[in-house]
Amino acid sequence: MGAALRRYLEPVKADEGDVLMRQAEQSSDLMFIESGRVSVQLEMPDGRSVRVRVFGPGTVVGEIAFYLGVPRSASVIADRPTVAYRLTDEALRRMAREEPALIAEFHQYIARLLAERLSEANKLLRAVLH
Repeated sequence: MGAALRRYLEPVKADEGDVLMRQAEQSSDLMFIESGRVSVQLEMPDGRSVRVRVFGPGTVVGEIAFYLGVPRSASVIADRPTVAYRLTDEALRRMAREEPALIAEFHQYIARLLAERLSEANKLLRAVLH
């Protein structure tokens, strides 16, 4: 999937502290983190930010809001200089038209990713409740 997928991605360079995704904004993309590190942060009503997860190279961020077409549930902020690749909803539609086999492989990848993250969340919840 790598080289074929790259034709649909836009490179994004972020410096430490840059906001890649902002909580409550409408989602129109997801990002693959190639290098660096990002934090997923919840912006609390009292103005505090709470870090809920850290992601490094080889991970995807923003996939849930992207697939559901809903506003972002958290912000994604670069902890250090980061290189990412953005997949927009328009690029995803183009991929579906141009490369049906690639889009099927991509959706399968995202389904596995979501299943893994749900499994991790369930394990954490069980550990907290027991």
